Amino acid sequence: MDLAGIYAETRGRIVDLVRGLSPDELATTVPATPEWTVRDVVGHLTGVCADVMEGRLEGAATPPWTAAQIDARRAKSLEEVLAEWDERSPAIEAMLAGSGMAVNALVADVVTHEQDIRSALGRPGARDSAGMDAALQIFAGGLDARLRAQGRPAIRIDAGSQEWVLGEGDPAATLATNSYDLTRALIGRRSRAQVTAMGWDGDAEPFLDVFAGFPMSETDLAE
Repeated sequence: MDLAGIYAETRGRIVDLVRGLSPDELATTVPATPEWTVRDVVGHLTGVCADVMEGRLEGAATPPWTAAQIDARRAKSLEEVLAEWDERSPAIEAMLAGSGMAVNALVADVVTHEQDIRSALGRPGARDSAGMDAALQIFAGGLDARLRAQGRPAIRIDAGSQEWVLGEGDPAATLATNSYDLTRALIGRRSRAQVTAMGWDGDAEPFLDVFAGFPMSETDLAE
């Protein structure tokens, strides 16, 4: 996967989208991250780049770490924040030519938040992008690792054009769904009730508390 290209393409779509928003639209609450507005999400994405390049990684991905990114840019205009993101991006994209957990996390983060913003604004798009496929591969690998680490049964997942057996041993259940809902569910953008209601053949219960890489949404998210 060309992760540097995926990051640049996804960032470009986000910038194009938010530049055309009104102040009220920028202040829209993002249901997937209910403490953040659309503008806050952009501040977070910019702040991630700054923190990674400047080595501020203690507490990475925790609420205090991300809150500091948003707070540091709250008094800036949107154009100032976008200019900072633009300035930081070449170094980030050069780093993304490598590999490893940090590289995967950066790509997964920007792809996830593009869809968070689109969902909040009611402007769906890029659901079949290279970024969404890259995120799905990353998230499926994460579920495989969690199942193996905790000695859980294996699961077969059928996403239409792609299929995996994740975990070790014979699958105890099969989940049939589409790639978009699967990607969103694996990062916690679906509630426990929504995941339970997906197309399970077999008992979903043994998988629910390890299914998502982040805590599942407390409320149903309609996208």
